[in-house]
Amino acid sequence: MHAWGGVVALSLGAALAGCHGCTGSSSDARHDAGEASTSSSARAVASSSASPYRRLPAKPLAAIPDRSVERASHGITTVARPLITWLTADDGARIALAWRGDLPAPKNEATSAWTEALMDSLGLDVRAPDGKEHHLEVVPAPSPPSSRKAWFRPSQTVIARLTSSGVELEGRGQRSWKQPVDSLFNAPGSYRFVLRGRLQAEAGPIDFETSEISVELVPVGPEVRPLSELERTAATQLFGADRVDDVLSGRTWVHLEPFRALEDERHDRWLWFVASRGGGSGERTDIHVALSAAGEVIAADGREEFTCVAEGTRIATPDGSSPIEDVRVGDVVVGWDETARQEVETRVVAIAPRPRTPVIELEGLRITPGHPVLVGGAWTDAGRIEPGDLLRTRSRGEAVLGEPPTVAGLAVVYDLAVEHPHNFFAGDILVHNKAAPRSYPSDAWGYLFDRPPSADWPDRTWWGR
Repeated sequence: MHAWGGVVALSLGAALAGCHGCTGSSSDARHDAGEASTSSSARAVASSSASPYRRLPAKPLAAIPDRSVERASHGITTVARPLITWLTADDGARIALAWRGDLPAPKNEATSAWTEALMDSLGLDVRAPDGKEHHLEVVPAPSPPSSRKAWFRPSQTVIARLTSSGVELEGRGQRSWKQPVDSLFNAPGSYRFVLRGRLQAEAGPIDFETSEISVELVPVGPEVRPLSELERTAATQLFGADRVDDVLSGRTWVHLEPFRALEDERHDRWLWFVASRGGGSGERTDIHVALSAAGEVIAADGREEFTCVAEGTRIATPDGSSPIEDVRVGDVVVGWDETARQEVETRVVAIAPRPRTPVIELEGLRITPGHPVLVGGAWTDAGRIEPGDLLRTRSRGEAVLGEPPTVAGLAVVYDLAVEHPHNFFAGDILVHNKAAPRSYPSDAWGYLFDRPPSADWPDRTWWGR
């Protein structure tokens, strides 16, 4: 896990989404969401006409704690983070899982296939509030066809939702317990549990289990409402009562990410909606909403995300270099053929300026934290690079990064797209022209493990003007 990821969030609040080929620029949300309702629970929150989503907080927001636990075994470390620790019977226990270890990424694998195999192996050892211990195993799917054979990807993150009837992985389906316990995650009180399973690695299966995780189940009442009710409240106030069902079911251009609710230190709930642009651009508006456990909307805002290179960055060409703002469609720039391991010429197919956005500086290259840079042969977010990582440069070949990236303030950025091999040298460093593949999930808060949001959210002048 790279330390810089946390710095990006605390300094820049980087919630990074992909676009065609820049590095991260945010601006006010501009989708027409219609008139949001103004119930009494939202009237205490200051609002602004600049964004249809905006509800500025009336008091400082609480920090979102990271209660991750780790356990090392069989050559890997399993990291488990409970996203909500104070929950109702309707919520289910939501746990984000990630693994670290010296395991190479497989050459060929299908994400859905290895996670299906993971689900078939899951088990749960839990101590209920009454002191009884339960040991649960899932009912595996029918014998998998050969197309489901795939190897575990070390960088992968998944979210599991545990209930009395079974377990569900975000976007990957669900499995039932062989012997379900009706009272599990239904009776109020403290639950302590360990989740275990097996990863199908290319070198052979790897058994894992988490350290003990604790959650508290509380009765539903006026002060604590189920997440499903809070989701409906947020959708109604932001998008209007006539759009709620479409938003919650994903039948429209804006949808809820239901697994990715987070809890802050006051037990307020943070929800995330996504408004997609469509057209294959990858551009979207992330909409963050904070509600009290009782259902009062505390704060909300939307922001657009891109991945780009900052104004003034020099782009390598066959005849020297040019500032990115002077590059035009049809110009020839220099890229790198990873297979042939040599420089190649490639033509610019699109370039567009983006609004001022937070950037970092990486050995003179100013770039948004989510822009992919070639590091040790793998495309990696610029904000996750550390000293000692091996960069591909034009003047020095493969070069070791000496100093960590630094926050470089705001800059106008440019989205630059080129033909094959879809990369170019910017500021002497090889960068890709599109968003890098992300550890699943890439969420509103950045990576769940690396970049939790910080309490300075209402003070960020670059978001919420």
